[in-house]
Order: sequence, then C-alpha cells, then structure tokens
Amino acid sequence: MPVYNTLASIIQAILAVLVAVVAYRVLRGSLRNLLDQTLKLPDATAFYVRSFLLVLLFVALAQAVSFARLKPESAFMDYLWTVADNIGTVLEHTYVALLVFLTLMTVLVAVLRHGHER
Repeated sequence: MPVYNTLASIIQAILAVLVAVVAYRVLRGSLRNLLDQTLKLPDATAFYVRSFLLVLLFVALAQAVSFARLKPESAFMDYLWTVADNIGTVLEHTYVALLVFLTLMTVLVAVLRHGHER
C-alpha cells in the first residue's frame, strides 16, 4: 500500500534523526570541553560543535531519504525489514562520519597543543 511506503519513510527519517541526535548528545559535552581547553576561542568551539551536529544530521538524512518503494502487495514485515536495513546503513555511515571527525579533531588538538607547549 502506498500509505505504508509513506509511513515507513517517515518512521525511517525520524529514527535516522534520532540516531544523529543521540550521538551528538553523548559526545557534545566532551567535545565542547576539549575544544574550549585546546582552542581557547569560544566562537571556534561553537563552530566545530555545530558543524559536528550538521555532519551527523546530513549523514543520517542522506540515508533516510533512500527508502526502497515496496510493491502494494508486500507484507507488513517487508516494510519493517526495509526500515531496519536502512537504519543499519544510517548507523554505518554515522560511524564513518564519527571516525573522520575524530581523526580531524585529533590532528587539530595535536597540532594546537604542540604549538601551545612552545
């Protein structure tokens, strides 16, 4: 049914955003403290923390909009499995985004701490 496709797409988008927000909430405080101590520039801290949220949201939403349309005669469980599969992809891409962001932050902190020690 077309209604199930729409409902599944909405649920998938909500779950994808929820994954991004949970990851952001878990890491926001530590990231803010790390950047405050390293950069000592409140505007830079705000920029990096907001950029982190945007990256997570864009990664999640990019996957959430790629919902496979199922045939009207598909069973309800087909919709559930499709949503679960797509959320798995959202988690994988969020993991990669976190690794890239962590790598960039590690380089930033290492370079700036080394510069402050001189």
